[in-house]
Amino acid sequence: MRSKFKWIYALLVALTMQFSFAQDKTVTGTVSDALGVLPGVNVLVKGTTRRVTTDFDGKFSIKAKEGEVLVFSFVEMSNTEKTVGVGNTVNVSMKANNILNEVIVGAVGIKKKRAAVTSSYAIVSNDELKAASNPDVVRSLIGKISGITINATSNGVNGSNSIRIRSMLSLTGNTEALIVIDNVISNADVFSQLPSDVVESVTVLKGAQGAALYGSQGKSGVVLVQTKKGSANEKLSVSFNSSVDFETINFVPKRQQRYGQGWYGAKDEVENGGWGPLFDGVVGPVGPADVDGSI
Repeated sequence: MRSKFKWIYALLVALTMQFSFAQDKTVTGTVSDALGVLPGVNVLVKGTTRRVTTDFDGKFSIKAKEGEVLVFSFVEMSNTEKTVGVGNTVNVSMKANNILNEVIVGAVGIKKKRAAVTSSYAIVSNDELKAASNPDVVRSLIGKISGITINATSNGVNGSNSIRIRSMLSLTGNTEALIVIDNVISNADVFSQLPSDVVESVTVLKGAQGAALYGSQGKSGVVLVQTKKGSANEKLSVSFNSSVDFETINFVPKRQQRYGQGWYGAKDEVENGGWGPLFDGVVGPVGPADVDGSI
């Protein structure tokens, strides 16, 4: 009998604890960064519509259950998530968003913070270039930047590419983007010969910014290629990559070799010039008659 009461008591305690966990409780705390408290931070219970904003002193109060996740978001700060535990206090220290501190390499190697660049641009990192293991670094940009058109003007091992940024085709002028590799003006053919591993990043300048920085040569946009540089703080590393392309001719036109140059029949003297007399060893006149009747 005593054993039965123990099991019933344990079951009641478990049910009571589960019921208490399922109850909403008031969670309070303070949100700050390296400089102090942060007013106006959004505090959201993940997966719900319950949200509040921190006051002038960075304090907040919200209803949440144990086990739920609080999401803290603020401009220029990385989102922070905290799981509600047994206690009722959750203090958060937010960190600055690294994207806004990212350095953009512009014309002649001038570096600016991402937040200081006001013109339209796009950046492709080395990891994105190597994502599909495309042996041609130029063609690996396809589908990664809006407004850029890349066409293969010739195939083969050393195929040529055409890069255009928001520009139309022209019969009289060159509308291809200017290619700049490590502050040196180049072209798409040289760019395509670079291995993807040595390219640190590709920055595409759109609109009139290219003309403002590179004059008339950059009026159709500029593709800035930054290759990797060595560093004294990095350890020596060796990597080996290889790729092989095979190319065969699909078919060649079949040409007849039984008849020589000439015309067959009086009515077809201006057509079928490839079907003359049969190659039978006999030398004879070839071609239509001249005005005087000679052949």
